[in-house]
Amino acid sequence: MGGRFGDKHGRKKFLVIAGFGLGGVCVFFMGFVTTVFQLFLLRMLMGFFSGFISMSQALISTQTPKRIAGKVLGTLQTGNVTGSLLGPLFGGILADSLGYATTFQITSVTLFMAAFFVLFGIKEVKVEQKTSEQRKSYSTREVLQHIFFNPVLVMVMVISMFVQIANFSIQPILSLFVHELHGSESIAFFSGLAFSATGLGNLLMARNWGKLADKVGYEKILILLLFLSALFYLPEAYASNIWQLVGLRFLLGIAIGGNYTVTNCLYSSGYTISHSRRSTRL
Repeated sequence: MGGRFGDKHGRKKFLVIAGFGLGGVCVFFMGFVTTVFQLFLLRMLMGFFSGFISMSQALISTQTPKRIAGKVLGTLQTGNVTGSLLGPLFGGILADSLGYATTFQITSVTLFMAAFFVLFGIKEVKVEQKTSEQRKSYSTREVLQHIFFNPVLVMVMVISMFVQIANFSIQPILSLFVHELHGSESIAFFSGLAFSATGLGNLLMARNWGKLADKVGYEKILILLLFLSALFYLPEAYASNIWQLVGLRFLLGIAIGGNYTVTNCLYSSGYTISHSRRSTRL
């Protein structure tokens, strides 16, 4: 839904709407909930405004020369994981010192700021398409046919799905696992530390993986990163103290951040290949 809106009305507009909706409506009012059901409804509403990062990647993909796509998307991923690094850590400190409600309200301010940065700091150059066939709007069925008949796009979709499943299936239980290893003392801080360790590894290597993939090849680097991600995920289950877990999360961040960067590069290259083939047929 967000992708179609971005294609039709512009990706910048979607980012502004998502930023204000995500911060102004959902996260801010989470600081005032009194029941789990109210929090559930706001989280569900939050899903309608999700996709800020993925739409940012789509915006950069269309505005960046393909020869430096890996480097630029790696830079974006670096900014993303910097937030992933600092956010859980500061969020844990704020939650322990000021409470969860105040933390939600402060977080909403940062999302407002992101939306204002996009609104006033980004200029989107519309990519004009030359033929009437390229300008036409495609139905959902046609879009799905285009994806499923393009092996590169299918591969990227499947890989992204499994990476996201692996990543997000751990997140809801990570705090519980930290509590099991460390106890209840400063639980928000140490949970944030475990999340931030992944962000730190991501921060250090995301851009470098993108640059390396530009030179060596996206497929080769992606295969390496998928093996490394699996290799670092498994030992987390056998961590016996918080610091072992933090170290393994750091190593995981080195690998999994590169996965996001390289799969987006593959998507961009896959779209370009299929688009070129279609233009040749025309």
